[in-house]
This record gives sequence, C-alpha cells and structure tokens, in this order.
Amino acid sequence: MANELCTPPDVDSDPNAIEILRVWVADGVLQLSVDVSVYDSVEDYGTMLAALGNHFVNAMTLDGETTRNEVLSVILRQIARKYKDLENGNGDD
Repeated sequence: MANELCTPPDVDSDPNAIEILRVWVADGVLQLSVDVSVYDSVEDYGTMLAALGNHFVNAMTLDGETTRNEVLSVILRQIARKYKDLENGNGDD
C-alpha cells in the first residue's frame, strides 16, 4: 500500500504479534481502525495510548527546538479540548 509505514523490527520475528491500531489521513480526514479485543482491561488501553503519546513527543523533540514538557503540554491540552468537544456533541469521534 502506498505511503504505508514499515512495521517495527520485532514484529517480523514474533509469530504472535498483533496489530492494534492503524491511523490514516484520507481526503483530509483522520481515519482509524482499532482492534479492542487484544487487552482485557481498559487500563491497558490507557497504557497503550500513553506509550503512543510518548513516541509522538520523542519524535517531535528530535530537532531540539522544543522540549518534551512543551510538546507534552500542547498534546494534553488538545486531548482535553477534543474530549470536551465530543462530550458536548461537537466534532467527530
């Protein structure tokens, strides 16, 4: 598939590896595919989302122009705004 990222190296060597999340932008709109059958607890998905956020923070601070705290603050603020919008019936989920 065009524009597809490569899989992490350990995935190829683990026959039990499971893909949990795919995120795309198609026609300018965020598209998600999620497998929620992998973990039994909601807390595990919170852990996964925190790890995902950490990867974004690491990638966005590689240039040295912003700090981890600055990037994390912006991300967490936007998450809070988005959830507030969704709770008020505004926006897409």
